Amino acid sequence: MIKYTSIKELCDAATKRGIKISELCLEDQAEEMQLPKEELYAMMEKNFDVMVESVKKGNDPNLLSTSGLTGGEGAKMLQYSDRTGGGLSGSFMTRAIGRAMCVSNCNAAMGRIVATPTAGSCGILPGCLVSMYEDKGFSKRDVVMSIFTAGAFGMVIAQMASISGAEGGCQAECGSASGMAAAALVELMGGSPASCGDA
Repeated sequence: MIKYTSIKELCDAATKRGIKISELCLEDQAEEMQLPKEELYAMMEKNFDVMVESVKKGNDPNLLSTSGLTGGEGAKMLQYSDRTGGGLSGSFMTRAIGRAMCVSNCNAAMGRIVATPTAGSCGILPGCLVSMYEDKGFSKRDVVMSIFTAGAFGMVIAQMASISGAEGGCQAECGSASGMAAAALVELMGGSPASCGDA
């Protein structure tokens, strides 16, 4: 069983066995929860499906927050990307930002999201991973598996630092989500467990 108290230990354990962090985490969580690996994978795949749906729902330019003060920002960013080729940041980055904003719009309108690791940072991981899936053509299975890597890093952060905005401010939420996304992206791009840790 993994203790999820050290990024280095996670990386070293995966490297020693010659597997990805996602594979290590899936095995460990399946054992911990006493579920078959494919059943646990299917649960994570549903989470990714919710991420995709929250991007689509949040891309409605007429969707407003419950207060009516915000809404449509993600749709505007995606339109800007289409119109300008992404401007200074380029199309891929601008579309990832737009998707992240769409998920935040969905959340503000009381739509269904995946807290990764919190509702306040809910757009960061989907913004990255849905973009890799839809714009870069990565397989759904690889993207879903990368969420296990992100989750493993998130569990370490939650135990050893904080993912709470109330306790650690926005950096606890968004900083944690960014680190989780970085590890997932590095694994998707073929990086080693140690490279995921460095990211």
